[in-house]
Amino acid sequence: MEQYNFSQQGNSVVEPAFQYNGAMTNVNIDNNLAGILNQFDEDYVMDVVKRSIEKRFRPYDQKMPNVVYGFEQQFVSIFANFSSSNDDVAQKRQEVYVDIINTLCAMHNFTFNASDDLDYYSAAYYLYQFLVSEYTTNIITFFTNFLIAERNGIYQSLNLAEFRKNDMALHYSKKIFRDEKLGMIHGCMSYVMDNIQSFDIDFYSVLNHVYADKSIARYIYGLVVDNSNFFRTFYMADVLNPRIAADLQTLIKMNLQTCAANIEPLQ
Repeated sequence: MEQYNFSQQGNSVVEPAFQYNGAMTNVNIDNNLAGILNQFDEDYVMDVVKRSIEKRFRPYDQKMPNVVYGFEQQFVSIFANFSSSNDDVAQKRQEVYVDIINTLCAMHNFTFNASDDLDYYSAAYYLYQFLVSEYTTNIITFFTNFLIAERNGIYQSLNLAEFRKNDMALHYSKKIFRDEKLGMIHGCMSYVMDNIQSFDIDFYSVLNHVYADKSIARYIYGLVVDNSNFFRTFYMADVLNPRIAADLQTLIKMNLQTCAANIEPLQ
């Protein structure tokens, strides 16, 4: 898995109150540093994460800023301006990322696999990316890839051939795809979603369908233990949620058209 490149992100997403102004000087450097670090308290970090989770479904602007990167930018600045107190800054930095990880795990019924040599920034970054900042994109990607990979089994187990009788209603969907089974799944999306919630899909399968880079899937899978069933508890709950189901299923259908229209039938 490649290391994350700081240059890939734009402006900081941390609130202005937490921006360190290097031009400001204070005779008492220790007090100045303590005041800055105290602002990164557990309650603040938990509030940021929880508020972000509440707003993570974004049908029209799907990716949110990754606040873990935003925090890291602030710590980089603090390290540079308080080089004589790096141990204190490093301790606070790790506490912040542990708080983020613990909050994410508590809200998703995960157990975190801590280890002595773990890079807590990377762990917090990728967990936050998967669970919050790219949550909507990941749901769409998962269902698109799952429906493509399992199209024959879904077609047969849900007896979609019976829907051929309603040929006029499915005419548009069937014309889009070279594989008729994908056309039937596309045209019967609501029915398909209502029924696949009973499928036994484990956490690694979710990650494997979300990430083209399998090293990221393996990395996240090694970070946490899924104590319930992430697929049913979160992805299925959202795709069947009456408040957002229409938008989310439409986005899945659109992405399926984009990714799978020219896929040939499986032999």
